[in-house]
Amino acid sequence: MKKLIAAVILLSLSPKLVFANAHCTMKATAVDINKNGQVYFSFEGYGNSLYACSTSTKSGYISTETCKLMYSTMLAATLSKSDLTLSFDTSESCESLQNKYRNNWKSLQADGFYHFRIRS
Repeated sequence: MKKLIAAVILLSLSPKLVFANAHCTMKATAVDINKNGQVYFSFEGYGNSLYACSTSTKSGYISTETCKLMYSTMLAATLSKSDLTLSFDTSESCESLQNKYRNNWKSLQADGFYHFRIRS
């Protein structure tokens, strides 16, 4: 019993298993789709061509149908110059993510991207 309690305590203290959510506000600047159906988002101050998903094959945890909905929603956000809030399941801060994405051509899913909201 003591070993079980010790294991639970150790697992609960592990930094790899403890996540916080980062909710980052940004402005959509572009949405791209290539001939293979891969969708990329661009954000002011956060970088360009950040891989989001694929409309032709399941990509990570995002289905093709969800990706198509995300593409059309992001297109509307880009055309209306709306602010967005992207949510990540990560212990990193928005500032840290912003610095990482400035290099372009990164994957949003690699940092736990799971939700975005258009704000007027």
